Amino acid sequence: YRADDFFPAGADRDALVAFLTPKAGLYARLSEMHDCGLLGRVFPEFQAISWRVVRDFYHKYTVDEHTLLTIRGLERLVNPPAGRERIGSLLTELRAPELLVVALLYHDVGKWKDDRHDEESVRMAGPMLERLGEAVPPFDFRVPGVTSISVDTRDHVWVLHVPQSIPEAQRANAAPPVLEFDTAGKLLSSWGGPGTGTWLGREHGIFADAKGFIWLGGRAGWPRATTPGVSDD
Repeated sequence: YRADDFFPAGADRDALVAFLTPKAGLYARLSEMHDCGLLGRVFPEFQAISWRVVRDFYHKYTVDEHTLLTIRGLERLVNPPAGRERIGSLLTELRAPELLVVALLYHDVGKWKDDRHDEESVRMAGPMLERLGEAVPPFDFRVPGVTSISVDTRDHVWVLHVPQSIPEAQRANAAPPVLEFDTAGKLLSSWGGPGTGTWLGREHGIFADAKGFIWLGGRAGWPRATTPGVSDD
């Protein structure tokens, strides 16, 4: 069966996206679908990272399990434990949290390749978006390669993305790497990139500390050859 055969009508595609709404048990159901091969039939691009091992010291799981665990982390925000309510409330503010699950499913599918996997993930997501059609609103690909998110003491959300992951033809419209949003989702500030002091070769992580400082991590001189088993972060 092709992926289209499972969801031939618009109502079927809507039901699929609704099924992906973060809730208790979603990780377990997706894992069961993966174990029996159904997940790779419904989302064939996901099959490319099944049991894929990335051999370095900071990847603990295979790429497929890492991806499903990110969804489990999102699922845990539905009923956050004591002390984590502020983070959990962010999920309730999303207009379409199921689309975040779709994005997580595809955020690392490009890791079947050994390099430029973020660009490959964007490319592989294209056919999926075409299949789902109107069930998934058009994505703004000017900020596709989001690599890290942090929340500061004011509940402002800081997003770090990778402009280099945007197809070259669209890169002129790329947003700056660092974006700050308030609790209503309004963009407050944007900055960073080549020419901003000593900038990162490739953006990787962002952290807002309790004193209001924003910390960034990344790789220098990207793209460049790497040594297996040696981190270049």
